[in-house]
Order: sequence, then C-alpha cells, then structure tokens
Amino acid sequence: VFTNAFVVDGAGTMKIATGGILEVSDNESDINKLEVSGLLYIPNGKQITVNTLTNKGTITVVPETETKAAGQLFIEDFLYDGIARSDMVAANPVINGAIDLNDGAVAFILNGMTLDDVAKEKFATYKSTEFYVEGKLWFTAYVVDNTQIDVTKAPIQNADLTNWNNKADFTGTNRGLHPNAGQDAKLYAVINYNIYDVVIYTDSGINSGIKSVEIDGIPMQWLDNNMFVLAAGTEFLVAGEHTVKCTFVSGYTGTMSLYTDMGILLKDMKFQTSGTTAEDRNTVLFIKGSSQAIVPEPEPVPEKEVSEWNVTTILLLVLVILIAIMVVIVALKLRRS
Repeated sequence: VFTNAFVVDGAGTMKIATGGILEVSDNESDINKLEVSGLLYIPNGKQITVNTLTNKGTITVVPETETKAAGQLFIEDFLYDGIARSDMVAANPVINGAIDLNDGAVAFILNGMTLDDVAKEKFATYKSTEFYVEGKLWFTAYVVDNTQIDVTKAPIQNADLTNWNNKADFTGTNRGLHPNAGQDAKLYAVINYNIYDVVIYTDSGINSGIKSVEIDGIPMQWLDNNMFVLAAGTEFLVAGEHTVKCTFVSGYTGTMSLYTDMGILLKDMKFQTSGTTAEDRNTVLFIKGSSQAIVPEPEPVPEKEVSEWNVTTILLLVLVILIAIMVVIVALKLRRS
C-alpha cells in the first residue's frame, strides 16, 4: 500500500519520499533496492525481503502479539541506517522492531541513531564491529558471521584513511580497508594527515645569493638551478598555515616575497594548505625579490708611529760617542807623559 510520494529512480531504486508511506500488504514481498525517507511499515503477519535498504526515515516492524505473528523484514545484502553508501552522509533515522539479517548480509548502524528496545535486542544477537574515527565511534557493523566489507573512506577532512587497526593506540594488527566485520570488536581508523607536497622556485637572478629555503623551520632540498623541494625523508605537510624563510650566503642580503603559481602575493611569506584533490596536494610557490653582494667598507689603515730615532738624534749620538773617544785618548796621552 503506497501513500504519498513513491518513486523509482533511474538506477532502479524504489524511494519512499519524506512524508510517504509504504505498508507491506503481501504475505511475502521482495524489493531489490529501497531507500526510505518516509515510513516503511511491516504489520503483523507480513514479510518483506530487501536486498539493499537505506534508511533515512523510519522503519517499523510490528512485533508479535498473543494472537498475531510478528511482521518480518529480511535484509539480503546491506542495511544502511543513517549512512548512505555513496557518500556516508548522516541522517536521523528510526528503527522500531526486529530486523533479520540473512547470511552474508551487513547492517551499518550510524552511532546515535534511534533504535527501540526490540531493535537493540535483535542486533545484540549478531556479531558486530565498532568503527572509530579520531577517537569517536562512527558506526557499528552487524553480521551473522564474519563478513568482509569495504570501508575505504571516513568522515575526515584534509587527510587520507589508510588502514583500520584493532587497537586504539595503533599497535595492533592492521586489517586494511576491507576488514571482516565480526572479526574484531573494535577497529580504529589509521589516518595520514601529512599529504601536502610543496615545490618552491626562486628567481634565477637571485640564486647566487640564496643559501637555503625553509618551511616552518625545516630545510628544503636544493634540487636544480632555482628549485627547492621537501628533502628526502621529510614528511609532507599537514593542513594549515606555513611560513617560508630564506637565508643568504655570506656576503649577500636581500628582500624577498612569496607568490602563488598564479602570481598572487602572499602576506608575510606564509601560505595555506587544505583539501584533498590532486591540485590541493601539490603546492607550487615562487620566491621573488632582489639580492646583492655586501661591499665591505675598507678597514682604516693605522697611522705609522712616528719614530723618535730620526736623523738628527742619530748624528748627535755619533757626535757624543766621538767626543767621548777623544777624551779617552787625550787622557791616555797625558798619563804617559
């Protein structure tokens, strides 16, 4: 029984729009793909099997009474509750009643979604794995038995999901991006935040004066005539603001400015990194300015000390010596006579 908006999109997915109601009236029904933004209602004694069910609205499975059998909802492949497989976008869905998972089926239940007590009790009978991202529970996967699932992206920004580890301190076993739900009680996202590469070009006219280029105090590697790259063994940058600094070879000075590859002047030699596209991850910058050799001022030549031993002094000394000799000679002659 259909009430209000109910459509089938080009991919063959039946959709119950917001405000719409699908009440199961057949004893047994089958749907390949169903997306619920309104209400899916399974009354007593009715049964429906859905291969892939995405719940963004409300699912109500009426429990048994003393006189009537329970309604039944069977999931053949996937149940996404609060999570859409295509974009992992959270909604605010509700599940009332028990949902049966067939062998090999997986239920993805976003943390914080509304489950009544009957739904909670039913899910507690399955194997499960909780998935944590940056210390917070993201969703729980429920399975009948260990089942491989694809979890290749997570709700993170400016970073890459690289693995899932079964210990919070990441000292456990990595399970890859296709872990087995039910194998571990908890898995934790291994995230790489160092995803930004940077290349800096300098003006050819100032090369002779530049000794080194640094980003946030970390030296870059001179690669070519006017090209600096992140040094081998240096991690890529994280998202945020970064500062470039130049040092000059001894004897040079200059004034430098930092530009983007589009010629935009960046203030205070600082630039920003963010995003995850290929363009975002590869930053190209230019250092422009001028440098010149420092011409040292000539050192003052000390004045020569004026010697007191000038010609006159020497002649007087010689004269004194001659007079002394003559006095000695005269004295000797007088003595002999």
